[in-house]
Amino acid sequence: MWYYQGKELKECPDWAFGFIYEIVLDNKENPNKPFTYYGQKTIRTDNKRVIGARELKDRGKGPFRKYKSKKGKKKGQWIYFEEGVQETWRDYNSSSDIVKELIEDGVPYRKTVIEFTSQKSLLNFKEYKQILCSGCLEDVNCLNLRMGNFHAKNVIRANEKDIKAIEK
Repeated sequence: MWYYQGKELKECPDWAFGFIYEIVLDNKENPNKPFTYYGQKTIRTDNKRVIGARELKDRGKGPFRKYKSKKGKKKGQWIYFEEGVQETWRDYNSSSDIVKELIEDGVPYRKTVIEFTSQKSLLNFKEYKQILCSGCLEDVNCLNLRMGNFHAKNVIRANEKDIKAIEK
């Protein structure tokens, strides 16, 4: 269940491409400092369904689009497909393995939409901004282990010594 501005979110705006979200998970060791995770999610995905020979024979070629295959067994042949749009946000929990594992283990959590965006490029920018401005990378209870798609050696993350120095 998703929440937005304190209310349950049933539908996303038509203009929105995606949203920035926060997942807050209960911390059994320190209930006053819950775990947090920030992320982004696209609302809809385009999916292509390839049409098989039997269905193509039954329905005809008219309602489908086609492209010429560039690789595989059918290289050079026309492939017929049907386009569709699928909403993927309702059952989504996170891309983080740590967050998924905690949710599967039964840890109570709350998913909140922080902000909707109209463009893909804004999703990355707003997510990075949220992580940086919230001080998440310096917080031990933040479950964002990295920011962006950086390689492991380029990961932005405060170490334990830096965190203790900040808290003093």
